[in-house]
Amino acid sequence: LQSVERMDGGMGLMLMWTNAEKGCDSIEIERKMMGEDFRVVLTAAGNEQSKMDMAATMDMPYTYRLRCKMGTEYSPYSNEMSANPMK
Repeated sequence: LQSVERMDGGMGLMLMWTNAEKGCDSIEIERKMMGEDFRVVLTAAGNEQSKMDMAATMDMPYTYRLRCKMGTEYSPYSNEMSANPMK
Protein backbone atom coordinates (compact mmCIF):
# COMPACT_ATOMS: atom_id res chain seq x y z
CA LEU A 1 0.00 0.00 0.00
CA GLN A 2 1.18 3.51 -0.76
CA SER A 3 -1.49 5.45 1.10
CA VAL A 4 -4.84 5.33 2.87
CA GLU A 5 -6.45 8.76 2.75
CA ARG A 6 -9.47 10.26 4.44
CA MET A 7 -12.20 11.56 2.18
CA ASP A 8 -13.96 14.86 2.93
CA GLY A 9 -16.70 14.60 5.53
CA GLY A 10 -15.74 11.12 6.76
CA MET A 11 -17.34 9.49 3.72
CA GLY A 12 -14.87 6.62 3.49
CA LEU A 13 -11.19 5.99 2.87
CA MET A 14 -9.28 5.90 -0.43
CA LEU A 15 -6.61 3.20 -0.73
CA MET A 16 -3.80 3.56 -3.28
CA TRP A 17 -1.10 1.09 -4.26
CA THR A 18 1.28 0.04 -7.01
CA ASN A 19 0.92 -3.56 -8.14
CA ALA A 20 4.39 -5.08 -8.53
CA GLU A 21 3.10 -8.58 -9.35
CA LYS A 22 2.95 -9.68 -12.98
CA GLY A 23 -0.11 -11.65 -14.07
CA CYS A 24 -2.29 -10.51 -11.20
CA ASP A 25 -5.94 -11.47 -11.85
CA SER A 26 -7.38 -9.54 -8.91
CA ILE A 27 -6.43 -7.72 -5.73
CA GLU A 28 -7.95 -8.80 -2.42
CA ILE A 29 -8.19 -5.95 0.07
CA GLU A 30 -8.45 -6.93 3.72
CA ARG A 31 -9.46 -4.67 6.59
CA LYS A 32 -9.49 -4.97 10.34
CA MET A 33 -10.98 -2.77 13.00
CA MET A 34 -10.12 -2.63 16.69
CA GLY A 35 -10.29 -6.06 18.30
CA GLU A 36 -11.06 -7.87 15.05
CA ASP A 37 -9.09 -10.04 12.63
CA PHE A 38 -8.43 -9.10 9.01
CA ARG A 39 -11.15 -10.06 6.52
CA VAL A 40 -11.62 -9.46 2.80
CA VAL A 41 -13.84 -6.40 2.33
CA LEU A 42 -13.06 -5.32 -1.25
CA THR A 43 -11.68 -6.76 -4.46
CA ALA A 44 -10.19 -4.90 -7.40
CA ALA A 45 -9.17 -5.88 -10.91
CA GLY A 46 -5.52 -6.90 -11.21
CA ASN A 47 -4.63 -3.70 -13.07
CA GLU A 48 -6.35 -1.27 -10.66
CA GLN A 49 -4.26 0.84 -8.33
CA SER A 50 -6.88 2.39 -6.06
CA LYS A 51 -10.18 1.59 -4.41
CA MET A 52 -12.58 3.47 -2.14
CA ASP A 53 -13.86 1.86 1.04
CA MET A 54 -17.22 3.58 1.45
CA ALA A 55 -18.07 1.42 4.50
CA ALA A 56 -15.26 2.96 6.58
CA THR A 57 -17.25 5.74 8.24
CA MET A 58 -16.91 5.29 12.01
CA ASP A 59 -14.55 7.40 14.14
CA MET A 60 -11.87 4.73 14.60
CA PRO A 61 -8.72 3.53 12.87
CA TYR A 62 -9.16 1.06 10.02
CA THR A 63 -6.12 -1.06 9.08
CA TYR A 64 -5.66 -2.46 5.57
CA ARG A 65 -3.43 -4.90 3.71
CA LEU A 66 -3.76 -6.41 0.27
CA ARG A 67 -2.46 -9.20 -1.90
CA CYS A 68 -2.54 -10.24 -5.51
CA LYS A 69 -4.47 -13.33 -6.62
CA MET A 70 -3.08 -15.20 -9.63
CA GLY A 71 -5.35 -18.14 -10.47
CA THR A 72 -5.39 -20.14 -7.23
CA GLU A 73 -2.11 -18.66 -5.96
CA TYR A 74 -1.62 -15.55 -3.81
CA SER A 75 1.26 -13.14 -3.41
CA PRO A 76 2.55 -12.30 0.06
CA TYR A 77 0.56 -9.62 1.87
CA SER A 78 1.49 -5.98 1.39
CA ASN A 79 2.50 -3.69 4.21
CA GLU A 80 -0.26 -2.58 6.56
CA MET A 81 -1.56 0.99 6.72
CA SER A 82 -4.17 2.61 8.95
CA ALA A 83 -6.35 5.70 8.82
CA ASN A 84 -9.37 7.19 10.58
CA PRO A 85 -12.00 8.62 8.20
CA MET A 86 -13.01 11.24 10.78
CA LYS A 87 -9.54 12.62 11.62
